[in-house]
Amino acid sequence: MGMFLMEATQLQIFTAISAVAAIALLAILVVLRGTLQKLNELNEKHEETLRRAQAAPATAPATAPASARQTATAAPAPLAAPAAAAQGITGEILAVIAAAAYTLYDVPASAIQSVTLAEPAPLAVAAAPAPAPRTRSAWATAGLLENTRPF
Repeated sequence: MGMFLMEATQLQIFTAISAVAAIALLAILVVLRGTLQKLNELNEKHEETLRRAQAAPATAPATAPASARQTATAAPAPLAAPAAAAQGITGEILAVIAAAAYTLYDVPASAIQSVTLAEPAPLAVAAAPAPAPRTRSAWATAGLLENTRPF
């Protein structure tokens, strides 16, 4: 009978260890579930892409290569370039914006319709003379840069 009895401290330690183990097990299960959902979504996207790729050759002419068909459908609106060029946006900037939109939204037939510069926000503070710049030591500047850098 005394074999299965524990002292109070042993029971508390056992309870604490059991609780921590249960929480760790639940955390692992949550992470696994999230990972499985992401893998399932990626698999569905991949299958959808394969279905589109298999359906595309049946509707397109047989003589055009796949890369030519994709480029022909990917850029239907070249009208945005003159408007953007009038605002001073170069072709490189447009290419970067198009690549970012393609990467972010994962739409294979995306095209940018227009790009405009945002108007600068009006100053809320009345124009006052700027204070004279203070100089910092190299150590102060290094500390400021280290403590204010982005994560």
